[in-house]
Amino acid sequence: MWHTMGNEPQDAILPLGRATIVMQLGGERQRFRVNAATLKLLPRRRVRLGFEGPKGSVAIEISRAAFWRFTSQFHERAIAAEPAHQPRPRRKRS
Repeated sequence: MWHTMGNEPQDAILPLGRATIVMQLGGERQRFRVNAATLKLLPRRRVRLGFEGPKGSVAIEISRAAFWRFTSQFHERAIAAEPAHQPRPRRKRS
């Protein structure tokens, strides 16, 4: 669940537990642990999605339209990947 940060209603934070960011620059790959994701609405219809951990943070700034498409695609694929719900057999009461 997203929580608002401080007194800024446009900022939100989502605790992630023990997630990992993997960054590859050239042939070098780096991994670091992150504990939270932050979401901030910026001027000029932009969004900053940040990830914060004990050793630092990383953020991506994209247009709100691109962010909306990204989250929409993710949501649709996540739903499509879920197996169909099969009802559990009912127990007979004695």
